[in-house]
Order: sequence, then C-alpha cells, then structure tokens
Amino acid sequence: MNLWNLLKLLQGLETKLGQLYAKFSKDFAGQESVSRFFYRLSREEEQHANLVKYQQKLVSGQREREKQVAVYTSELDIDTEEIETMLNSVDYYLETAQSMPLQKALKVTVIFESSAAENHYKTATADVFPELTELLLKLADEDNAHKQRVMEFASTHGVSLQAEE
Repeated sequence: MNLWNLLKLLQGLETKLGQLYAKFSKDFAGQESVSRFFYRLSREEEQHANLVKYQQKLVSGQREREKQVAVYTSELDIDTEEIETMLNSVDYYLETAQSMPLQKALKVTVIFESSAAENHYKTATADVFPELTELLLKLADEDNAHKQRVMEFASTHGVSLQAEE
C-alpha cells in the first residue's frame, strides 16, 4: 500500500473511532460523567483524523514540489489487513443498535486504542516520509494517553477491565 492510500485509510479509522465514541456518549447520556468522557474521546479522535488529513496534504505538497512520485507511491511494508479488520470491527459496533454495558464499552475502547493497527503505521510512515515523524509521534503519544485515561476512568468508576475467566 502506498503512503497516500495508507493515510486515507487511517483517516477513516480515526474518524470511525470518533463516531463510535460519540455513539457511546449518546448511549450513556443518563450517566453524565460517562457520557462526557466518551464525548471528549470522540472529539479527540476527530482531531486525530484532521491531523492525518494534514499529513496527506504535506505528502501531496511534497510530491508536487519535488515531482518525485516514488515518495508518494512507495509501497509500505505494513499489514493493512489489520487496519481493515479494525475498521470492520468499529463498523460492527457502530451498526449495533443496542447499547452495551459500560464495562464492555471501556474494554472495546482499550482494545482499539491499544491496537497495532492504530499505532504501528506511524513508524512505517515516518520511514518513508521523515517530515511526518514529529506529527506521527504526537499521534502515538495521544493514542497511549487515551488508553491510559480509559484505564484510569474504569478504575475510578469501579469497572474491571480484566479478562473474565
């Protein structure tokens, strides 16, 4: 997959995660702190999607300036199947009409925020287009912060995220 298509796919992933967290926010409208928590995550995912869109513009601008199609179309060594699987999973939860218990919503969120699909691409992209390194590291830090905040939120609300036996 080339860099442009990868960034397009990842922008879609960040957008879908924002939509999922907005859904969770609505699902938990009766629990103000929970609803507010997921709303904040949804807004931050929107910001992530916008940052990826900005990266697309940088890549596109670089291609125009240098007329080097190789940078723009270089094949990246990345497992896009994992990203596509994650997108399908997010779509599944978005299309599920019924809301889920808080514990499951938080577990799903931790899984998505921990996903290699959301994090691994940053290294591969930085290798092909080093100008994006700082932006990619910022996104990776924000993904890790999301995971940590979800885990802390679960803990303060008495929700166990341990696997059930």
